[in-house]
Parts: sequence; C-alpha cells; structure tokens
Amino acid sequence: MECMVGRTFNYKTPVALRLVSCLREDLSSEKYEKVILIVHSQGGIVASNAINILMDSKIDLRKLEVYTFGSAADEFVQKVDKKTGMSYPFYEHYANKHEYIAKIGTLYWQLPGNVFCNKRLGHFLGEHYLPDFKKGLYRIKIGPEDATSRLYSYIADSSDDNGQDTQIAQKQAKVGQNSNIKMTAYEKAKQYDRMRRMKNLHSLSPADATA
Repeated sequence: MECMVGRTFNYKTPVALRLVSCLREDLSSEKYEKVILIVHSQGGIVASNAINILMDSKIDLRKLEVYTFGSAADEFVQKVDKKTGMSYPFYEHYANKHEYIAKIGTLYWQLPGNVFCNKRLGHFLGEHYLPDFKKGLYRIKIGPEDATSRLYSYIADSSDDNGQDTQIAQKQAKVGQNSNIKMTAYEKAKQYDRMRRMKNLHSLSPADATA
C-alpha cells in the first residue's frame, strides 16, 4: 500500500518526510562536500518523493548523489544549473535484467542518470546485487557507451595501497568482460583482502573474490 501511494500519488509518507529531514540537515552542513544516498527497491520511491519535496525548498542539491539498486521508482527529478549547464542531483542506477521490480522501475521508465545492468535474476540487495557489483559485473545499458560507474570508482579508490588496489580492481572489472585475462595469485589475494576490508566479509573465500 505504501509503495502504491508513494509511487502513484507521490504521497508524502512518514518515511519520506524523515528522509527529507536527514537530507536537509546534511546538505545544509558545511562539513560535507557531497552527500551520497544509496537506495534499494521501495527505497527508490521514498528517495524520489523526498527529492521532489527538497526541489521545492531552498536546499541546494548540487552536492547530492543518488545511487539506486533494483529501484521501483517511476521518476526522479533534476534541475539544470544555468551557469554551468550541470544537471543535479547526480543519479546512477543498477538493475538486474530478469528481476520483476527492476522491470517495472528502473528498466521501464526513462530516468535521469546512467543505467548499469546485469543479466541475472534476483532482487535482494545483499544476495543478488552487491556481490556482483563488487566484482564489476554491471555493464552500461542506458547512457554513453564509454560510461563508467562513479560508485564503483569510489570503492576501487577506497583502499589504495600505492595504487595497487585500484589497478587490481580495474583488472577485476576487465576479467568479467574477457575470460582470457588472468589474475595472478598475488592479485587474487589483494582483491580478496580489499573486499574483506570494504565490508568485513569474513564469510568469503578467496575464490569468491575472482568468481
């Protein structure tokens, strides 16, 4: 019911109003150069409604970045800076091609921002989205052919050991595209260690890092 009234009627649900309050506080703070919002499934609807509300306020949304996974939202709004021509907030979307929510949300509607797609089933964030995202398996579907994932670049740069971790992450992404590219044992170990430090994934085995 909350999904229906939030998406169809853009009703200001309590959770959307709570998000508005959090975003207003962070966006107004001088402590943050950017505010990153990551949402999944119904969270896309909540985020859409919250951003609609903020658009009508005096809050500057230029430093807001929104990343969606399997979003059910049918719209996201943007403004254009007249001086720079830059559209804001920044959006980036991830969708599994064969899962229902993505089909009626991200993959159905024309939304601002690049859409990265993975040819698989499954809607759960932790089980069906994040593991493949960490492996660099999402490919551009809607947007420039040479577009790269900004969110993935943050993760690749989060643990840079003299540039080695970043290079290994980039090679990991290429491995998903070309099975002829092989990673050395050292690179596999570094990739595994990087993934564990990112999310404390103690349940992973070294093979998972290069699957």
